[in-house]
Amino acid sequence: AICAEAHEAEASRRPAAEVDRAVALSLEVLAWPLALHSARRLARRRRLHAPLIVRQVVGDRGVGKGPPGGSRRAAAPLGARALLRLLPARPQITIPDLTPPPPPVAIIDDAIAATDALIEALTGGRDPTSLPADPVLDDDAMRPVLDATTDLVNAMGRCQVEFAAAAIAALRVHPGANVQQVLVHADRALRLLARQAVEVGDRLVALTGRPRAAVASEVHDILAELREQVDALDALRDWVIDELARLATADAA
Repeated sequence: AICAEAHEAEASRRPAAEVDRAVALSLEVLAWPLALHSARRLARRRRLHAPLIVRQVVGDRGVGKGPPGGSRRAAAPLGARALLRLLPARPQITIPDLTPPPPPVAIIDDAIAATDALIEALTGGRDPTSLPADPVLDDDAMRPVLDATTDLVNAMGRCQVEFAAAAIAALRVHPGANVQQVLVHADRALRLLARQAVEVGDRLVALTGRPRAAVASEVHDILAELREQVDALDALRDWVIDELARLATADAA
């Protein structure tokens, strides 16, 4: 598929060297399994960081040399698509709304309703003429959101492996490419996002047992923050892949 796109790129007068690099990137199919194997070893030592994964696979040769990560380079869309094809499909993460409270159970038998009302009156229970209590936030209501938050944090850890795999492919195609700066920036951003996601999840858990109406505004803000973090993670992924593709074709334009 990337070869067909490369043919189209040649037709649109993309530099031949850039096309060659993009094709070469698409052939680096071992980049993902190599990164994954290294990541598993580092995870056991709680050191799952993309720069460390790359260094464990390729050593220090070429890392940190070449054009700096922040320099202006032409976009490399073919290279970016080639890198994405080396990686598993991204999981789609959606932060849902809270599960709505269950509707009150309707009693359709008048005799049963009258008996329940009498029992409550005799035992000091709820006045049958009073309004029902406000529903509260319980575990069932929050579970889908908390599960999605866990998926989000896991996706951030997975990104460490994805970024490392893309960097390994870039280095194999362009030894000496300065992937280090991109990876360090991405690692810091991922750790910050993960910490924020955990903190936001803890804020939601702290609302357990509170009346829904009383915390509606807080819940709205929490869900908005989590959705912003999903968008931020997607944006970070796109930026890292684009930057690594540019580095892989830095002298090919």
